[in-house]
Amino acid sequence: MKLKFVFKIVWRCQGLLFALWLGAALFGVLPAVAQQGEDPSPGQRSSPIPNVDEADPPPDEAVETMLPHLKDTRFWLSGQMNFIFQTHPPFDALYSGPHSLSPHYDKATSRVLTLYTGVRLNDSTELLADVEEAGGAALSEGFGLAGNTDLDIVRNPSLSKAPYLARGMIHKVFALSKDKIENGRTALSLFDELPRRRLEVRFGKFSMPDFFDINSVGSDTHFQFTNWTIDNNGAWDYAADTRGYTVGVTADYEDRNWGFRFGEGLMPKVANGIDLVWKVWQAHAENYEYELRRGFIPGKAGVVRLLAYTNYANMGIYSQAIANYEAHLTPVPDITAHPWHITRKYGFGVNVEQNLTRYLTAFGRFRME
Repeated sequence: MKLKFVFKIVWRCQGLLFALWLGAALFGVLPAVAQQGEDPSPGQRSSPIPNVDEADPPPDEAVETMLPHLKDTRFWLSGQMNFIFQTHPPFDALYSGPHSLSPHYDKATSRVLTLYTGVRLNDSTELLADVEEAGGAALSEGFGLAGNTDLDIVRNPSLSKAPYLARGMIHKVFALSKDKIENGRTALSLFDELPRRRLEVRFGKFSMPDFFDINSVGSDTHFQFTNWTIDNNGAWDYAADTRGYTVGVTADYEDRNWGFRFGEGLMPKVANGIDLVWKVWQAHAENYEYELRRGFIPGKAGVVRLLAYTNYANMGIYSQAIANYEAHLTPVPDITAHPWHITRKYGFGVNVEQNLTRYLTAFGRFRME
């Protein structure tokens, strides 16, 4: 378990977010930009910019931990707790409905407790399993904001508060070159080193943002931001149940300066539902991402990630819902008032980050659907 104390100053300008991370020197911690967290948050994973500028090396300081970290072991056991408290004062609203952000004073605290476990069977195969408990509350039960201010909330308060299996997967690495590179061990990859050119295949239960749309500055609610559309591409409707997980397979090809990954996942029976459709030939989702590890500024590290996705699921069509209402077939426009019907949805996104100085990184996400 790791403790960090980080002050953050954020400037947002026309879709581009500038994050200035100032390490609190009196606590002796590393800046978040230069450090990869060992314990990813639920459905999130931080990925530092590779090939850090040699002119601005990160500080060589050790992160304080409550328990010793064993380096020479094939096992992984760690835990993490994330509590987020939010509140807002009363404000004027011209309209308020049951799914609006309440204009009255409100407060809420969410919690996510995760136990990460794993075992490395050999130099190319490992088993990973995480148990999680999520609960608490959200402002207005999570309604009323397209970019919700708390990514950790569970948008269905009627779900059981009992612990559940968040992730359970097999991770296999196929070496495509003999030379090795050092790999920072995390709860999602226990290997100390990996082939420079390789194919990584994962199968089981996981969250798509574990491996797609990752950003070293904004992807992890435990160490970074909490807003849904800062830590994720807001238009990326990835396959997931109510808690943010799916069952599927990913394939990730990595080369020296670029990579390409593909993911196939199961879709829920209804939007934001907890039950998945196991007939993959009917409902399924494909995700594609190309990653180029090259900066826009000479001598400074950077990454560009191009994302595309396609979902096939039992989804309604807004224009048809409005037409049914106007024809007096439904009392109000109802997007769920339709027979079982597979509809396609697709979208695209761009995820960029650029080191500016030792402590300053610019990043941004742009989307279209």
